[in-house]
Amino acid sequence: MPARIDPLMQSLADEDPSVIMDAIISAEGPLDALLERLPKSLTIRHTYHLVPGVAVCGPIGDIQALAELAVVRSIEPVRAVRHS
Repeated sequence: MPARIDPLMQSLADEDPSVIMDAIISAEGPLDALLERLPKSLTIRHTYHLVPGVAVCGPIGDIQALAELAVVRSIEPVRAVRHS
């Protein structure tokens, strides 16, 4: 079953897969299994170990393709944190 991908990201990937975007990819299982499968077109910005995942930057089409991998739980865009 494909991973959950944010609908906005899916729409952007369908329109123009070459658009560069930042994303958070949550791993289904060990982080190393996900890191081994990342394409070279993606730049790793940060890795998360408590809740396994990785922040990446790269073509949205390459990010979207990761949704088909069993090692990916979800894909979300990086969002700004707002303080009130």
